[in-house]
Formats: sequence, structure tokens, C-alpha cells
Amino acid sequence: MTELNSLTLVSLSQGFISATTGALKASFVGAATYGYYALPLETVLSFAIGPIGYLLFCVPLAKSFFGRWMAIFGAIVSIIGLLGSAAPVVPSSYFLGLCQFICVRAIAIWILILGVQLFRYSIHIPANVKITTD
Repeated sequence: MTELNSLTLVSLSQGFISATTGALKASFVGAATYGYYALPLETVLSFAIGPIGYLLFCVPLAKSFFGRWMAIFGAIVSIIGLLGSAAPVVPSSYFLGLCQFICVRAIAIWILILGVQLFRYSIHIPANVKITTD
């Protein structure tokens, strides 16, 4: 979402550079102003999509072999990510900036632990299972 807007701003800046008249330059500035002011809101939406998905993933995770503590840890990390996603809209908030900083590292740790648990679980799956049809 934010990449599309950023690339649009780049193409508008190239059009501004190649504009020959003041009126043409003003139209490029007007178009770019809208994209520039929409960028923080689009950044929030872009950053919030992942934590919302992780939070939804925590519901079935609690009832799986991963265990309830992994689901709780994932939910906490996702809530920190949702709070951190609001940092571009309120840049003066120290708490939201801290949540944004912690979120990426905490989600990475959570996913690494999930991967290790999944690997350990896959080792214990019996390889020679007979399937019988009745």
C-alpha cells in the first residue's frame, strides 16, 4: 500500500521536473500533496495488516500442539504490533514508537520459536503409517 503511493510520488516528481510552465508544475504539486498527506494513514494500514493476521492465527494456535503459552505470547506481540502501527500518525508518542521498535523483534522471536517447535514436532511424526480403507 505505501510502496504504491511512494512510487506514485516518485513519478509525480519526475513529471514536475520535466514540466515547462508554472501552471503545469502547480498541477503536479497539487497531485503530490494529496499523496504526501495520505502516506501516514496508508503506513498505519500497511503495518497493521500483519499483526491483525497474527492475532487471528493465535486463536487456533491455542488449541494446537504449540500450546497456550505460544498463543498468549503471539497475542501480546500482535497487540504491541497494532499499537506500534499507529506510530506514523502520532509521531510524537514515545510509547507508540517504542511499540513499533519492539514489535519487529518480538514477532521475529515468536516466529523463530514457532519454527523450532514445528521442526521438533515433525521429527516425532511416525513415518510408516498404514492407511487402511474399509
